Amino acid sequence: MTRRGDADRGFTLLELLVAVFILGTLTVAVSGVLTSTLQSRDRVAEHMDEAMRRANVIRVLRTDLSQMLQPVGVFAGAILGESEELSGMRMDRLEFHASSARANAAEPWGDVQRIAYYLTDEPEEDAETGAVRESANGSLRLVRETTRNLLPSIEEEPIETTLLDDAAGLLIEYYDGDVWQSSWDSSAVDDEAPRGVRVRIDLARKSGEGATLAPIELTCEITMRTEDAGAADGDDGSGAT
Repeated sequence: MTRRGDADRGFTLLELLVAVFILGTLTVAVSGVLTSTLQSRDRVAEHMDEAMRRANVIRVLRTDLSQMLQPVGVFAGAILGESEELSGMRMDRLEFHASSARANAAEPWGDVQRIAYYLTDEPEEDAETGAVRESANGSLRLVRETTRNLLPSIEEEPIETTLLDDAAGLLIEYYDGDVWQSSWDSSAVDDEAPRGVRVRIDLARKSGEGATLAPIELTCEITMRTEDAGAADGDDGSGAT
């Protein structure tokens, strides 16, 4: 009787166990690398989204504030900055006129518009569908309110745009040439605009590491502009998240 050669014999149980162990080790290693790569990609995407969101808010604020009008003239109105504190958080409001608008087919008016910035806890309603969206975790909406038609025959409702839906506080200060003030009323200072405005927006959302995100901050110099300064160059400063 002939014996089968070593080349024809099958795997032993020990060899199979060693092969399975090696395969399992490689699978775990590859899975770990893949998971780490996907998590890194998600973190990068989250950081990019956050950077774009911050850039958009700063762009809108800078466009409006840099083109703030002096509170004199037919279309210009008072600059009113109100300071309010609720539960240790600032909930400021600022209303002014700026030449940051741009005429279009739906809004055939000049480049002057009335603008207001404030925080609200009221839910946001979609103008087209009527759907109502609540803010998460008790956060607030940062609203940019604009009025384009400044001489309406019938009072019109301003247009609300949500710039942020996870704000926790809004602090606005005004530079009078000497010190920063917590509020501003142009009717009480000879119809003058502040020399500068700085804004800090605290955020309620947490970062990926669990820490609160750094606030959005902006300081803008206010130039001496009047309503006949001409059409604004650039866009109308609208934007939302």
